[in-house]
Amino acid sequence: MRAPLAGVTLAGATLAGATLAGATLAGATLAGATLAGATLAGATLAGVTLAGVTLAGVTLAGVTLAGATLAGATLAGVTQ
Repeated sequence: MRAPLAGVTLAGATLAGATLAGATLAGATLAGATLAGATLAGATLAGVTLAGVTLAGVTLAGVTLAGATLAGATLAGVTQ
């Protein structure tokens, strides 16, 4: 069973290398979090606050980012 993550606040969390494939994080706050090397394939990040997030080395294949805020995010090495 997957934990419900829609609308959660994970600001500043260290989620490097986490497996969040297919997760629904719609409306969540991840500002300043570290997601370097995390698996996000197929995740729903619609309306998520990703300001200042580190996404280095993350693959965004099939990820929904509609309405997400990415201001100041580190996107080095991000692939589709």
